[in-house]
Amino acid sequence: DGFIKTKNIIAVSTHHGEDEIILRAFIEVLTHFPNIKLIIVPRHPERAAAIYKLADKKNISACIESEGIDTKSSILIINSIGKTSVLYKSTEAAFVGGSLVERGGHNIIEAAFFACPIIIGPHMFNFESIAEEFINNASCRVVHDSKSLANEFIHLLANKDEALNMIEAASKILDRNSGASDRQLSVIMDFLEGANE
Repeated sequence: DGFIKTKNIIAVSTHHGEDEIILRAFIEVLTHFPNIKLIIVPRHPERAAAIYKLADKKNISACIESEGIDTKSSILIINSIGKTSVLYKSTEAAFVGGSLVERGGHNIIEAAFFACPIIIGPHMFNFESIAEEFINNASCRVVHDSKSLANEFIHLLANKDEALNMIEAASKILDRNSGASDRQLSVIMDFLEGANE
């Protein structure tokens, strides 16, 4: 709760190989925004301990949700499911994982639905058409490494108007695609996510 109420950025559905990149980016973000928090939601919750160790090696204070949330920590690692909607609602910007490594990315519709500025990596082949539409309409940003990820987080934190423009552009895409019922969309998303474990 304390983390959600504090200014934060999130990394959702992260995979092995991405956490190192995200942590390096976060160290850079901290030099510009020393009080910012990072919330990491690994795609597979059992990876929480490994992410904690990575953060510890980099001397960044972190805590794991199930072991007690320490609001003095800079990083909160979520190791339960079903929290992303709450997190998207309360964050400044989100990186959606599976896209900096060759896993094909994850669904970005949920982040857009909850009015969250979206950052992705280049590997979005499981969601190619929707990612293309978002990129072409300036409603998400593509990064390739820790430096560009840090730069995008810093830029969005410093430029609220630009973040709002991205949210508005994403909202227009959702409106254009609202012909599919919520139920159909949910079934499709669940199928795609299940196929991309």
